[in-house]
Amino acid sequence: MLTIGEFDKMNKKYCFRILSFFALGLILFSGCGSSGAGEINRLITQGLKDNEGISSSEWKGIMDVAGNMENPLSATEVMDMIKDRGNKMCQARRDPIDCDFPIEGSADNGSTNTPKSPSHFSIYLENSGSMFGYMKGNSDFKNALMALWTNINRHGEKIDIQFINDKVYPVKEELDEFIKLLEPNKLRSGDFGKTGSSKISQILQTVVDSLGHDDEVAVILSDFIFSLEKGGDIEGQLPTQRYGVTNIINNSRLVEKGYAFLVLKFESEFDGGYYNVDNDRIQYKGKRPYYVIVTGKTEALMQFVKRYDVEEYRGFETYALIYNNSSLDKVPYYSILETYRNGRFRTKERTGPSKGIEKVQYNTRDGKIFEFAITADLSKLGLSDDYLLDKANYAVKSSKDDVFNVFEVIPINKGELTSTDAREHAGEGTHVIKIQSESITSGSQNLDIQLLRQLPSWVRESSTSDDRGVKPGQEYDKTFGFEYLVEGISDSYKPLDESDDIYCDFTISLER
Repeated sequence: MLTIGEFDKMNKKYCFRILSFFALGLILFSGCGSSGAGEINRLITQGLKDNEGISSSEWKGIMDVAGNMENPLSATEVMDMIKDRGNKMCQARRDPIDCDFPIEGSADNGSTNTPKSPSHFSIYLENSGSMFGYMKGNSDFKNALMALWTNINRHGEKIDIQFINDKVYPVKEELDEFIKLLEPNKLRSGDFGKTGSSKISQILQTVVDSLGHDDEVAVILSDFIFSLEKGGDIEGQLPTQRYGVTNIINNSRLVEKGYAFLVLKFESEFDGGYYNVDNDRIQYKGKRPYYVIVTGKTEALMQFVKRYDVEEYRGFETYALIYNNSSLDKVPYYSILETYRNGRFRTKERTGPSKGIEKVQYNTRDGKIFEFAITADLSKLGLSDDYLLDKANYAVKSSKDDVFNVFEVIPINKGELTSTDAREHAGEGTHVIKIQSESITSGSQNLDIQLLRQLPSWVRESSTSDDRGVKPGQEYDKTFGFEYLVEGISDSYKPLDESDDIYCDFTISLER
């Protein structure tokens, strides 16, 4: 039997013989432009020839490189390649032996270190009358659906597609024939259920109930407009819809099972009937938003946008990932930078990551102000660039109740950094967070710079609680009740202790 090392921190036994220089070789050759299964197999062969193992951090480095290939590889795919190559090497010996490569599952529940790729996609296309406007002609809606189908299929993953309204109506056609069905007249005349109207909560309940396997991902395409009782109290009914969504998720124990929700916003041409809160039909022609809501295991959804090139689809705008962040490392790499200072200070650590500043002095030429910056690794949170770059998603807490605020967040550009920052402090940082204050108490204090877990601003900007002002010929980019839908999902993932409702917390000591 081929003896294999055990990877720590994964709560599983990945039994492979892998050289420490396996990770280094993969990084070096990927950086030089080498890619593909042939190069990876060569590195695997090198690794399996030696008895030395690699640490969990080295394994993580391997997976980071595999994920950045032109066609990213999942942990499962890399492990399968190692297992296959190892078996071939064992059989090639003069005295062939059976090799045992036990793999007891993938990553821990909720862990994102070694994401397992989904193998089964169930796509649900809502086909009520309010969706017909997206399906007329060669719309961006159709193009995005074809792109999603094609990219999933490219990875060899199984796809089931079905219409959904009052219940599920499976589709047997292949992609080309299915797209031809997406015309209002064909949908009205076909046997695809009650297309007059649909209930968002009912659709969500049906999809959640259908989730049967950990490697299954459900995808819903809809305008996600709530249908309320005509003439009822709108302000009362929308919160009821919100709590209904929360209860569906809670009752299904999705959070406990390690499931997450990915909410993607798209825009497409629309030519058809728009139905407002009073169910009045307005003939509308122009751009309209629609949404794709995906649910599946957190590790699968963390890689969804990148793996399936979603940001390249026509009409794509932004996204929000909602998941249980209790297992996150809330203190990833961070360090103070000297580059963006306004005023004077000295870092307490001159080499490696710096976590403290002293001898703080204001810049008094432009008034009384002090500014400094930190860099942090925000790459493993699964959050959109929009969210990470929005200063409103950050807060600074002072142990002396001094007022500090984040005034800008930018991607790191190591070319802008001082030589000391580039060499000693930048480290694994992906973003620069700039902080300022106009009133700092003398003495020592600690600052907690936090990335908050809250609804992205685009969710509220996309929502309205009254759409009776929609008129023919007038562009309308709001979605009735959308904020309540996303809040309902998000509420299911709120920690009981509000102080835990953050993604990251970076502590800086400051002395003036």
